[in-house]
This record gives sequence, structure tokens and C-alpha cells, in this order.
Amino acid sequence: QFLSEFENDIMKSNLRVLPDMKFTRLYNAVIAGYISSTEKTDGIELAKTLLTHMIEKHTSNPQHIARPNTTTFVKVMTALARGEDNAQQLDMLLGEMDKINNQSKLLPAELAANVVPNKVAYDLVLKSHTRSSAKGSNEHVSALLDRIKKDPNISSDDLSQIFDSHELPQRSNNDYCHGEIKQSSTNPILKSYKKMFHAHLKKRTTNGAEAAAALLHEMEDKYASGENDYRPDIYMFNTVMNAWQQCELSNTDKSISPSKKAEDLLDYVCKKREEGVECLGPNDLTFSICLHSWCKSSRRDAPKHAENILRRKIESSKENCDIVVSSMDWNSAIAKWREDPTLGPDRARKLFIEMNQRYIDSRDERSAPNVVTVNTLLDVYAKSKGEKSAEEAEAILNEIIRSYKSGEGVIVPNIISFRSCMDAWIRRREPETPKRVYSLLKSMIEFSESER
Repeated sequence: QFLSEFENDIMKSNLRVLPDMKFTRLYNAVIAGYISSTEKTDGIELAKTLLTHMIEKHTSNPQHIARPNTTTFVKVMTALARGEDNAQQLDMLLGEMDKINNQSKLLPAELAANVVPNKVAYDLVLKSHTRSSAKGSNEHVSALLDRIKKDPNISSDDLSQIFDSHELPQRSNNDYCHGEIKQSSTNPILKSYKKMFHAHLKKRTTNGAEAAAALLHEMEDKYASGENDYRPDIYMFNTVMNAWQQCELSNTDKSISPSKKAEDLLDYVCKKREEGVECLGPNDLTFSICLHSWCKSSRRDAPKHAENILRRKIESSKENCDIVVSSMDWNSAIAKWREDPTLGPDRARKLFIEMNQRYIDSRDERSAPNVVTVNTLLDVYAKSKGEKSAEEAEAILNEIIRSYKSGEGVIVPNIISFRSCMDAWIRRREPETPKRVYSLLKSMIEFSESER
């Protein structure tokens, strides 16, 4: 009631009040209160009503203070996803997010709503459709997964986590390569295989990943011998590779390298692709999963393996335009070199130079160096044992600042950039360290003030 009266007073006043995050927080707080109330059903309905009000007010008058953001939608979607079968309502809200996102691109920055479908929103809709008994739910899941793969706002890590959370939906024969499925996907043998496959993956252990991989190869062998009429596709291989990636941090058996297991599967599908098996051709996600798996590995040679996978992805991208070596891929490979305090700085710097040159040649914004790239490179120097690592880190930072101020570059260093250089000096523990750190602090303040 207070919010309603406050909104009326503000919008009827002669003051020029524009939408602001402080207003959005008020609406979000009321929605959260509705959802957490003891009367769950009534609370969710009231939360939906308030969200609908915000959508209508913002879309009809972008200057209205009832401007939603992504959090507004996710709060209501989370509550709906806990219900029995609200897949259709979640679809509708995802559609409203798309509409507002498209409208925002045409509005001035001070009026645009920060509403973008994210990993959480997608995951809620997917889970709701997965549980739904409604006709066509599997088709909805498949279509939404295809959309997520093409969404530039979803990172490789987010994508692999989403795919890891959802079982492979039934697909039509046309979704597989050149009629590789000779019978209906309702085949009981196929269903049995899929059931075992996902049962192994749900264990989230090295034994489970090993069993799922063995099952894939068994299916391949039986398909080749004619005993089975279903051949697994790259999606299933990606799922097993991701299972190995998930085991990397929790694995205690040093005799098993989950990342090497993932790379073995990458080698297998690459070989099959060379043999002409189109449905096993590695895609963008295949390389990204393997790369990020090595980036989680504690093996001493992990940085070399990560860079090797990056280079394989670069070569594959020359033949397949759907494979994109993103900024995140480069940043991950550069970051991994911080674990080698001796060779790390030189290898990371060479990757940075190569990344920058490839961007200059292609002008593909998806692989453009950014402030994360710079900060990652500086952090490699900060953790290095090199005698001149601090001076080299500071020289890189100064060049980035010079390039930005001259208009040659667009990367704007931030507090992390300066802090990484300070860390590099602090690790030196030399008499001049305090003076150099203080100098960097002054430079940071001066740069910050010049950007206001």
C-alpha cells in the first residue's frame, strides 16, 4: 500500500523524476516479501501482479519509476519454478524479458531497463519444462538449448553447467546426421541406454564419468557391428567431457587425470570427424569444455595442455565458422600460466600479443582483448619469480594507459590492474618497494580523477 501511494505521489508531482535503481529495489523488496509470505499461493500471485504492473508501466512509459530489472523477473520465476507445472508462465516471462531487452536497445541509457535473460532464468525455464508432463515439453527443451548456445551473454562455463544439469531430450531423426537413427527414438533399447547413461553421469564421480564414456564407446561399437541402430552424437560426448571437467576439482585419485580423459574424448571425435562421421564433429562447446577442464587441473603441465587446446580450437575455427575462439578462451589460457612462476610471464605475454594481433586482423569483437585480459596478464607477472617481473608488469600497465589516452586502444585499466602491479612489487620485498607501490597508488588516483 505504501509503495502504491509513493508511486502515485511521485508520478503526479511536477518534479522531473526518472527511473532509478533505488526505485527498482523498492519494488523488488515488495516482490520478495510477497514470495516469502506464509500464504505461498497468494503471495506468488501478488508478486506476479506487481511484476505485470512494472512491465506494463515501463513498456508504455519508459520514464515511469516502476522499471524492472533481471532480478525482478528471476525472483518471480524462481517462485513459479517451485510449483507443479508453471512452464507456460515461465515461457511467457522469458518472452517479456526479450521484449524489454529489445526495447532497451532503442532507449537512452538513463531510461533503459537492465533486463537480460541470464543463466538463472534459462535454467529455471529448462527445469520447469523437464518436469512438465505437457505435450511438446521435450521440443521446448531442445529449442531452448539451441537458443542458449547462440546467446552471446552466456559464457562457456555457464553453458557447460546448463547442459550438465539437463538430460538429453528426445529428438527427431533429422537432428542426427544423415539418418544415423534407423528406427524411432522411442526404441526401448535406446531408452535403456539413455537411462544408464544419465544414471552414470548423476554420480558426479570419476567412476561415473568412466562408466558413461565406456557406454558411449559400447554404443559406437554396436552401431558399427549392426547390433544397435543408434549412434551417439557430439552432444552426448560433450556431456561426458563435461562430467570429467566437473570431477577435476573433487578428484583425489592422482592416478586419474579427468582433463586427460576429456582430451582423449576430444581426440576421438576429431578422428571420427576426419573419417567423415559428421555427427561427431567437435563444436565450439567441445573445445571450450576441454580447455576449461585443463584450466582447473592441478597437474604441473596443465598450462601447456590448456594452451594446446586453445591452439587446436584456433585451427578448427578456420574450417568451421561456428567455432569461435572467444575472449574468455584466451583469458583462461593466459590465466593458467600464473601457475608456472618461471615460464608463465613469457608465455602469457606471447598469448596476449597474439590475441591482440588476431583481433586487429579480424575485428571480431567476440575475441577482443578486454580489461580482464590485461588484469589476468598482470596477475601472471605478480605471481612470477622473475627478477624484473614487477618492472615488466608496470611497463605493460603504462602502455595500456598510454594507448587508451592516445585513442589507439579502448581498454580502460581499473583498480585491479593497479593492484596487480602493486602486488608484483610487494612480492619483491626490496628497499624500493614502498616507494614504487606509493607511486602506483598516486598514478591510480590521478588516472581515476582524469576519467571523471
